[in-house]
Amino acid sequence: MLIAYQHVVILGHVTRLADTSAGPPSPDAGPRLDIGPDDHLTYVMAKAEHLLERRLDAALARHGLTLRQFSALAHIGRTPGLSGADLARLLLTSPQAVNTLVQRMLSAGLIQRADGPQRQPRALTLSEAGLTALKAAAATATQTERAALSAIEPDDLRAVHRALQGLTAALGDG
Repeated sequence: MLIAYQHVVILGHVTRLADTSAGPPSPDAGPRLDIGPDDHLTYVMAKAEHLLERRLDAALARHGLTLRQFSALAHIGRTPGLSGADLARLLLTSPQAVNTLVQRMLSAGLIQRADGPQRQPRALTLSEAGLTALKAAAATATQTERAALSAIEPDDLRAVHRALQGLTAALGDG
């Protein structure tokens, strides 16, 4: 998804150049480009992901979590002992961003760091509060995603899922 996000930024800039809603461009504004971001699959995928993330963030807020926190808890719960770098790879983000997330989750008492072997990264595990939050939020996340995706016919949804798995494998994250 990181690649798609980079395309969104680039195409979003081009879209602003082509936007005529503010009236005709000034003569010194340069050439008008007519490139529609909705013609690019990466933009449409990123837009759909963004809208789903906003919906899930709103639903998970009832549990005091963001989608990013919920996802981190789910990964740590599935694989206790992850390092921050492991978690960053799983969340498709940078170690720096995960460090900030981990610090917030440690402060909130959702996770803890266990001492690992000497010279090994400290392992992340769920605290009791984190386990409770994850269990409480899991049904909400599932229901919210199902409701959002109900706009797509089940056969089409399965086809999209297969196609995206194939694309992910082809791009090297098999």
